[in-house]
Amino acid sequence: MGVYAFVLAGSNFFAPIICGFINDGAGYKWVFYYPAIFCAVSFVFLFFFMEETNYDRKTVGIVEKGPAASEEPVVEPITGEKTAQVADTPETASMEAGTTTQYKTKTYLQKLSVVDKPRPQRMPYRMLLSLKLVSWPVIFYAGFSYGSYLIWFNVLNATASVILGGAPYNFSSGIVGLSYLACLLGVIAGSLFTGYVSDWMTLRLARRNGGVFEPEQRLWVRRCANRPHHS
Repeated sequence: MGVYAFVLAGSNFFAPIICGFINDGAGYKWVFYYPAIFCAVSFVFLFFFMEETNYDRKTVGIVEKGPAASEEPVVEPITGEKTAQVADTPETASMEAGTTTQYKTKTYLQKLSVVDKPRPQRMPYRMLLSLKLVSWPVIFYAGFSYGSYLIWFNVLNATASVILGGAPYNFSSGIVGLSYLACLLGVIAGSLFTGYVSDWMTLRLARRNGGVFEPEQRLWVRRCANRPHHS
């Protein structure tokens, strides 16, 4: 999660550093051309080499009752009548005990297909689920914190060139881009702290808790970071 946060937030501050020098050397139009070229190459790469992994799991919420602790497990011998079956998808596979199911391997063109089997529309459910999750204080705080970061990031983008490029600074576009180094270093420090230190702290608290991990133990790092220091 720390690496994910670094890539997500750090890329926003790394791009202006490069774009400032592109503006000085090639003009402001190439500030848009270079990202367009990069996105085009990424699109082609993902289309040909990123396989679709969508899978409908229809056993969610179904818990099969196992044998009681006092009962001996019953093992049925596998006879020659139960042979390997070939199924196109897990939905058509036989779940009978003792039956070995083999799935057909998709061809490369089938993996590239952007048209999949019909599925029910889940967008309204996802929207309502998002609103339901906001009712949880931790998720609400996380969303509010990330939303605040996005707002101030846009304020920085809108004012950096106006303030630093005008009097009394009169910085060039390249130097204005270098001002984002401070933000990038802050993201690196924050990602390392909240990622690796959080794991170390969680393991330490779990050992102190008799080997039981609790999700609330992730909040200790934030508590330590926000605790006031007294001399």
